[in-house]
Formats: sequence, structure tokens, C-alpha cells
Amino acid sequence: MQEQIRFFLGPFLLSRHPLQGDEFHGQIRPFQLAEVTHSLSRAAESERYSDGLVEIYSLSEKHWIVDDRWGICEIDLLKRNWRSWVIPRPTLDAVQLAEAAALRPMAHLLRTRGVEMVPAIAIERAGWGAMVISPYPIGGEIARLVRAGYRVIGQRWTALVSQNGRLVLRHMPGLVESPASLGRSIARRPIWTNLISENPWSSAEMAWCDAVIAIAPGRRSKTVGRVVSSADSQPLLRRAWPMLDLPISRPRLDHPAAYLGRDCLCLSVQLSRREDEFLDLIEFARKRSATRVKVSIGHALRRHHVPARLAS
Repeated sequence: MQEQIRFFLGPFLLSRHPLQGDEFHGQIRPFQLAEVTHSLSRAAESERYSDGLVEIYSLSEKHWIVDDRWGICEIDLLKRNWRSWVIPRPTLDAVQLAEAAALRPMAHLLRTRGVEMVPAIAIERAGWGAMVISPYPIGGEIARLVRAGYRVIGQRWTALVSQNGRLVLRHMPGLVESPASLGRSIARRPIWTNLISENPWSSAEMAWCDAVIAIAPGRRSKTVGRVVSSADSQPLLRRAWPMLDLPISRPRLDHPAAYLGRDCLCLSVQLSRREDEFLDLIEFARKRSATRVKVSIGHALRRHHVPARLAS
């Protein structure tokens, strides 16, 4: 797991220590019953959410995520820290364990600083960007897009940052599940591959988010999709959003689904196993949203960061 954490977070290491008020603190520790029991002592009074695999207890700004597959995580949004306790023999592999014990709690804390870190795929071509939300691995489809000339911003995780009133897709290190591991038995672990290491030219750092593709669970005999109206896109994206909001009883007024539904082309898709059909659908989305007014993202970022005294 340490190797995977270095892979995901290594590019963000700083050469100098940040200001005291700008930092978060996190710990990953082996499961110790006394520590966990003391931490969970207040959880009995909290609100509870469960989806069958994960249980979440929420009390004010403190939250506990309990997952029998790997352990327990405590997140304190007020104090801006988190602790994860990993059980001796987790059923998750190293990549999934690093995501559950480190990336997901960090994502909840970074949200308070205006950075949305979500387990979603982001692609780019000629300045056009799209985010793909899928409930199952689509490594074969992403590899097909790379062969067709698309570049990958995020293979498994993507950062969303608000810039000039729009959301920007920012690069994060990641892996995709190899198609060779699909259809495996329950006892086998996923096979991960890094598309960018094999094709360095296929990496992109950022792009405006012009389209969002929400993939429905399950495969069909033929890939079909429909353009979702602006009125229906926000509820669709909220349902498909791959990160649960904390606190669980407090709806977010600034949810990214509101901005994406307003500014982006939104498609609801059911995939087949034909990768070329997915490529055709992405091409349709790119051409459909290409008529919108474009602003160079490089120019917009430079203009935003120029000091006022120089701009005058």
C-alpha cells in the first residue's frame, strides 16, 4: 500500500512546508481494538448510512466509515484530519486499499478547499474535455480512445477545480483495470495497467469539462445513449456521483452536479462490449458540444493568476 500511496501522491510533494493553516493531517495505522473502540464510542449517537458494503456514521463534523473489507476511517472536517485503521488481512488489493484508506478521506477534506477529487475518468482531445462516470471498469474502452487520438487526464481519479465560473478537469495519477482481469473468479485480484506509462503522449494535464457521460450499471447488446436535458441532468449526475457527501444529512448547495448540468453536455449511456461503439458515442458528444463558445484554458488560467498591478 505504501508504494501505491507514493504513486498517487508523489507528484504533489512540496519542496517546502506549507503554512500551518493550510495543511491537513492523516494517519494510516494497523487495526488496534482499543483505539478503534475509543474512536467509535460517540458513533452510536450519530446518524447512520449504509449501502450494503460500507456503513457511515455522522455526528456534526466528525464521521466514521466502516468497511469490513479493509477497516475503519475517522474523518474530522472541523479539525481537518483523518485516521485509518487497516485490519490484518484486508480483502482489497493494494490499489483499492490505498484509495479507501488515503485518497477517499483526503477527497472529503480537500472539498472544503474547493477541490473536488472524484473516482472518475477524464479525457481530452484538441481542447475538448469530458468526464466519464462508470460504476464498473472500462479499461478497454479507454484504451480504444487512446488509440483513436484522445488523451487521458485521469485514468481512475480526476480533480475538479472551479476556474472563471467553470469546472476544469485536472490530471491525477491513476491506473485502469486491464480487460484481461474482467470475468475473473471472485478469488482473483484485479490486474492494473498504466496507459500513460505505455503511451506518454496520451497524457493531458487539464481541460475544460465540456461533457459528462454517466454510464448505467450492466452491459447491453448494443451501446445506446441519450442527451439529457439541462433540467434533468443535475438529478442524474447527483444519483451517479461516485462520492458520498459528508455530512450525510446535509445536502450540498454547491454540488458539482449543479455546475456540470448547467455548463456541460450530459449523456446517459448503456454500454455494450463493443469498444468501437463507445468511441462513436464519444465522437458524437465531442461534435455535439463543439458548437459552444470556446475559451482557451491556458489563456484563462494565465489571466486569472496575473497580479492586479501588472494587469493594469
